[in-house]
Amino acid sequence: MTQRLLLGCCAALLAGVALTWAHHQREPQWRIAQGMAGQHWYRLGLETAHIGYLASQTRPGSDGGWIFSSDLRFAMSESAPVQIQQTLSFGPSAPYPLLRADYSLRRGSNQLLVNAVADNGQTGSYQVRLSRNGSESSETTEWSYTLGDYLAFETWLQDTNPGPDSRLTIRSLDLERLRLTPKVMQLEDHNEAGYRVSNSAPQSDSSIELQPNFVPRRMQLAGLFELELSTQAQALAPRSALQHASYFVPLDRPLRNHSELTQLQLEPQPSSDNSWPSPLILSSNSISSNAKPAAHDLQATADYPIHDARLQTLLGSLDLAGNAQQNTERLTRFVHHFLTYKNQINSTPVLDLLDRPEGDCSEYAELFTSLARAAGIPSRTVYGLAYTDEPSPALSFHAWNEAWVDDHWLSVDPTWNQVSIDATHLLLPTNERAALRLLTGRSEVRFSVLATQYANLSPGS
Repeated sequence: MTQRLLLGCCAALLAGVALTWAHHQREPQWRIAQGMAGQHWYRLGLETAHIGYLASQTRPGSDGGWIFSSDLRFAMSESAPVQIQQTLSFGPSAPYPLLRADYSLRRGSNQLLVNAVADNGQTGSYQVRLSRNGSESSETTEWSYTLGDYLAFETWLQDTNPGPDSRLTIRSLDLERLRLTPKVMQLEDHNEAGYRVSNSAPQSDSSIELQPNFVPRRMQLAGLFELELSTQAQALAPRSALQHASYFVPLDRPLRNHSELTQLQLEPQPSSDNSWPSPLILSSNSISSNAKPAAHDLQATADYPIHDARLQTLLGSLDLAGNAQQNTERLTRFVHHFLTYKNQINSTPVLDLLDRPEGDCSEYAELFTSLARAAGIPSRTVYGLAYTDEPSPALSFHAWNEAWVDDHWLSVDPTWNQVSIDATHLLLPTNERAALRLLTGRSEVRFSVLATQYANLSPGS
């Protein structure tokens, strides 16, 4: 699971900045698109290592519209290279609707394909076909997305000439999750060399340098990844995958009966590391956010095929007749016993788990999210660290779930059969730089155990 979490996190983060800006082309009319027409190559680096490249292209379509495509390839490990391709095709006449979107994500031996085609050539309703490792499904989704949305930020820069620190919220099309997501773009500086802007969602620490024609010169993410405009030869130069020795954050001593812990107090080392507060106090049933569920917490996606007939049949066999809390607990127990734990590098899609019910914590969490959403329970998969004592005491990368029951979020861990998680579950840092340093092995953080608290017992040290 650990390597896949790294690949998934890095792929999502890189795609968020790279695919949003790979095309770097957003203007309701043709002037900006024409100025950026052509192919552009970028060298992708992680600190000093050359790990991949991005190729983007803007070109007029045969019907007079515009086509924006990108191809991002990188390797965080030799066994699981990543390739993300996207093509968006917009119509030739106002309101210049998105007519077709194609998206491909390959991680090692896993492949996701998404194809969305507008009904009757107009924005609004799209027929979407999904394929996960050969398992196919289809659905209808509602998007209102045009070239004006796609080029909204560049239009704003050109037409309004905003001052430093000015912000604009744009809508970005997330084809992996099949939804439109808001992104807050901020202008940091503007001079003869172009623009320097930042993107606060989903990355809080990313920046983009745009040339006057809005073609990016450089893109930085979390102080670790950098995409730099280059020649094709430079972008395709020999590169090597990263090697990772460990996915464990060491503890200075073992924790007895860790599943019974209700509070755990840790001291991050070195003390200069500001990824977490010091001391760090963990409690049982900690959650990532108190906010009420959003629409996407019940939504079907490529990862959560909640409308699939086979998944619905499986759900129907569980006889979920209780309230949300009881059903959540029943689903947790079911997933725990339905799957057999097996460490693996490549992920198994949810529908494949119905035929081959084995996997690690990611499979447990993704199956739970799918079944819970199919049952009408808002839910999400979360990632972080959790206790292990093999081969030595440490917090290891882990996945679990949060479900909305009785007007609050409840954390459950189907891998460990916990209907309320223990206090060793630590969410990844909200600071993306810190999270990526952990996931890429750049962080040397470790924890000292200061105190423990068990149910019905006095604190221990």
